[in-house]
Amino acid sequence: AKSDTQQTMNVLFRSACEAQGMNKNTEVICLADGAENCRSIAYSISNYCKNVTYILDWFHIGMKFKNHGSVVPEEQTKSYDSIKWNLWHGNVDKALERFDELKATIEDKAAITKLSKLYTYIENNKDGIVNYGARKSAGLVFTSNLAESTVNTLINQRQKGKQKMQWTRDGAHNILQIRASIHSNSWKNDWIKVENILYKLAA
Repeated sequence: AKSDTQQTMNVLFRSACEAQGMNKNTEVICLADGAENCRSIAYSISNYCKNVTYILDWFHIGMKFKNHGSVVPEEQTKSYDSIKWNLWHGNVDKALERFDELKATIEDKAAITKLSKLYTYIENNKDGIVNYGARKSAGLVFTSNLAESTVNTLINQRQKGKQKMQWTRDGAHNILQIRASIHSNSWKNDWIKVENILYKLAA
C-alpha cells in the first residue's frame, strides 16, 4: 500500500463506500484534512457515483488555528479570530486578505514563518472551503470530529504514545477489526459468521 501509488487505498475506499450503499446515483461528501493524497483518494470514486463534494474538514482548520495562535501577539488576537470567522462563513479571499494585514503588523520572523504556513495551508485548500456556518444551520455535515474521536478510541489508544504496541501491520489490522466490531455492537453477529466459517472448514 505504501509503494503502489495509492491503488490499494483507492480500492479499499471504493469498497467501503459501496458497502455503505454507494452507486451511480449517490452524492458523496468527503471530509479531509487537506493532504494531497486524501484529495486524490476522495476523487478516485468519481466514476462510481453521481458526484463527489470535497470539503476541508472544519475540525482540522480549528486545530490548525489553535496550534498556530500561540505566536499571535495578544493585541492582534481579534484580527486572528476574524480570519477564522471569515473561513467559517466561506469567505476565503477575505480571510487571506486579513492574514496579509495581520502578518504586516508582526515583527517576529519566527511568528511570521509559522503564520505563513497556515496561510499556505488555507490557500492550497481554497477549493475545499465551504460556508461551514450555513451547513451547520442546515444540519449538513461539515466536520469529522466524530470520526477523529473514533480513530482515537479504536487505534491511537493502542498504537500511539506510551500505549504503542509493536505489532505487525497484519496483526494491528486484525486487532482493529475486533475492536471495531465490539464498539459497533456487532460482535455477536460477526462472531456467528466466523463460527459458521470455522465449522465448515472443520467438517
